[in-house]
Amino acid sequence: SSCPTYWKAFNSSICLQYILDYLKFGEARSYCNSLNASLVVIDSQDKQDFIGNLIGGPSVRTYWIGLVDIRGDNSVTSFQWYSTDKTLAETGYSNWEDNYPTSYKEQCVYLLAGKWNNVACGIPLSFVCE
Repeated sequence: SSCPTYWKAFNSSICLQYILDYLKFGEARSYCNSLNASLVVIDSQDKQDFIGNLIGGPSVRTYWIGLVDIRGDNSVTSFQWYSTDKTLAETGYSNWEDNYPTSYKEQCVYLLAGKWNNVACGIPLSFVCE
């Protein structure tokens, strides 16, 4: 299958686009939705590596992914992928930075230098749509 203009194919079945606009998590989610897409689900190292290359190297940028702490308790088990409602246990992959998730009220997840960090949802970041 081919992807639309400005989208890149991952494993021939998933189309991804890196959006350089800096938006808060909810705004980024709405932007992806307006493209009939959602914030990216990262369920494998292969996919994360592909996105790292897509954005110009994994250490270059921070970006939102579609992972949220649905209970607000910052336990690893309370994070779910927004678009699929699947837990990390169900997708079988995570890549947290050491000592993350943190125990503050930081319910949204972004990538920094290839590792996942949770942070307040109101911070503007770039993002990847799927």
